[in-house]
Order: sequence, then C-alpha cells, then structure tokens
Amino acid sequence: MNFQRNMERLIKWVLPPPNWLLSNWMGHHERTWGIMRDHLGGRLRGFAFNSGICSLVKAGLLGLLHGLRITWNSGFKKLLVRMDLEMAIKIILKPVKHYQLYHFIIKECQDLLHKEGWRVKIEHCYHEANKAADRCCLRAFRVFFCHAICVNNKFLGA
Repeated sequence: MNFQRNMERLIKWVLPPPNWLLSNWMGHHERTWGIMRDHLGGRLRGFAFNSGICSLVKAGLLGLLHGLRITWNSGFKKLLVRMDLEMAIKIILKPVKHYQLYHFIIKECQDLLHKEGWRVKIEHCYHEANKAADRCCLRAFRVFFCHAICVNNKFLGA
C-alpha cells in the first residue's frame, strides 16, 4: 500500500523584490478585482469592476488586462503579477490562435506584456495569499458595470 503524506505549507503574501511593483488580480463569475503594491507593501492602486456573467477564466483574463493597462499607463517599469487562476496564466503564456476563445483579450494582454522597456513576470499564488485583492472584491459588489479605483487607500468612482 502507498500512503501519501499530507504536507502543510505556510501560505502568506510575500513582498516583491526592491523597485518592483506587485499586483494581485482575481476574477470571479461576475466580478474582477486587483491591487498593486510597492516593494515595501504600500498600496498604490486597486480596482474592482463588474465583468458580467462569464467564466472564471474570462474574468481572470479581464482582470489581468485591466491591471496591465493601469500599470502601464501609470508608468511602472517592473511588474510582478500574482494570480490565483493557473489556467489563465497558462493561456497567457502560450501563443494565441485566431479561433481561440477570448482571442482578443489574450492578444491584448500579450501585446502589453511585450511592450519595450517593461519587465513583467507572472506567477501563480494560492487564493489564501491573495486576501488583499479579496478586499477589493467587496467594492465590486456595489459596482454595476463601472469601475471603483483605489488610489492611496481611498476608493474613487471612475
């Protein structure tokens, strides 16, 4: 008989390297949210929006796209992305096909990821380590087809 041993693992939020911005993004069937922090853990930006009824993968891809746009437009040059949706990460890192589901979202994400002068790393994280992004989700419950943006710890309607 083979017995597998259960292994306990400490799951926690980890700071990004110095001079990098960390972004945690999550998506749910109707809501998408994210938060960006600097290497000291300070909150710089966040967002939450109603993505409409859709799959988890589409919500995750929309969150990634929205977060990449905000980060690029804010002028940050080094970005570490942590998402709890492995499937979305796998899709983004493979070449996109014209007939692929969510082709336009994937293509736009990939175009942003390959912009010159910008370094982006994408990593998987466990849902339990993504609690800060979860808090942004609470704002998404109140948002109907619009955005709630968090700047310097204050939520603004956008």
